[in-house]
Amino acid sequence: MAPRWQDPEHVAAAEQIGGVLVATLAGYGLADADLIDAIRTLRVALHGFTALERNGGFSLPQSVDATFERLIAALDTTFTAWGLPKAAPVAG
Repeated sequence: MAPRWQDPEHVAAAEQIGGVLVATLAGYGLADADLIDAIRTLRVALHGFTALERNGGFSLPQSVDATFERLIAALDTTFTAWGLPKAAPVAG
């Protein structure tokens, strides 16, 4: 949840978590809007996955660990692409 800005303890906790997320994504060279989008994407993916797992949403026999590893690999590919220079549009 977004921090309650009037609660100093809540703000401190949010800043600590934000620092962990920024440090986690530091190697991708993201900044500004790209970094915010990456943090949101990471939070959504991890929250959704853990919520589904906690609530029994993965009932098929395939390994949940294997699926999680694929999720992390997909996020890595995505964040790596965001860090690449943007290609100029092709005239045409």
